Amino acid sequence: MEIAIQLAADVSVREVIFEGDSSNICKAIQGSVTMPPSIQNIVYGILVQLQTFRYFDISHVKRQGNVPAHLLAQHALHVEDFHAWLDECPSPIVHACACDVTLYLMYSVLTKV
Repeated sequence: MEIAIQLAADVSVREVIFEGDSSNICKAIQGSVTMPPSIQNIVYGILVQLQTFRYFDISHVKRQGNVPAHLLAQHALHVEDFHAWLDECPSPIVHACACDVTLYLMYSVLTKV
């Protein structure tokens, strides 16, 4: 999550929603659980970085609901150097993100009823 937050800041995104499949990390960042000492410095660093955004939200999603991140992690296993896609990225990831956004919008509409 640290790298995602840094990338969002670097490309001047001002309003963000970060999703993670580690419930403990998400809860620690949200301040709803006491952090184990082993991750305190990491979480404090994340909290400092998050203050640069106009709006941010951290949400936990189950691994099966985090397909784009999973595909990106699998792709990263075969990448030797740092890559950042700003205009184009691998099509399976684009497709997974589009599906993720569609499902999010459908859920948002259904829960507002």
